Amino acid sequence: DRRYRPLVAVTYVLNYVIGGPNPVGYHLVNLLLHAGVSGLLYVVGVELGWTAGAALVAAGLFAVHPLHTEAVAWVVGRPELLMALGVLGSLWFAITGHRWWSLAAFTLGLFSKEQAIVVPALLLLADLCRRVPRPSPLAPLTTLLRKGLTRYGGYGLILGAYLGVRMAVLGGFQPPPYPF
Repeated sequence: DRRYRPLVAVTYVLNYVIGGPNPVGYHLVNLLLHAGVSGLLYVVGVELGWTAGAALVAAGLFAVHPLHTEAVAWVVGRPELLMALGVLGSLWFAITGHRWWSLAAFTLGLFSKEQAIVVPALLLLADLCRRVPRPSPLAPLTTLLRKGLTRYGGYGLILGAYLGVRMAVLGGFQPPPYPF
């Protein structure tokens, strides 16, 4: 298997150390992670300007939607839960002005599952939707670049470091072999 998800492996080890091979502990952790993701969806929605009612309905539908059955009920669904927690956590911290916590959550999401790579794009979309004050289009290009690097550069550095570590550990970027 050519996946690189060390945070997931650490959580499995901790589950084993605490509860042994009993599946109840693994399922309980997945259920708690799903509850955390659902709660984060609510607070991110409120921070994005949704009404509390709309955010509650969205989080409630997310929490009970059958699409999430595998991620919650199957022990091997933990990467999706940890990645979603990292992505939504990073988004929430960024929106509320806690840049360093946002970067940490992004890192945890990446080390849980590769799809966390979407965080910088989500932050850009959130900024555009929230109409974050931007310099005028007539502002000098260096000013625009500096502001963009200040806002999004840390995510690029973390992504570069993650890809470097991943490449060093796995020996390249090839996709995992699929046994027929």
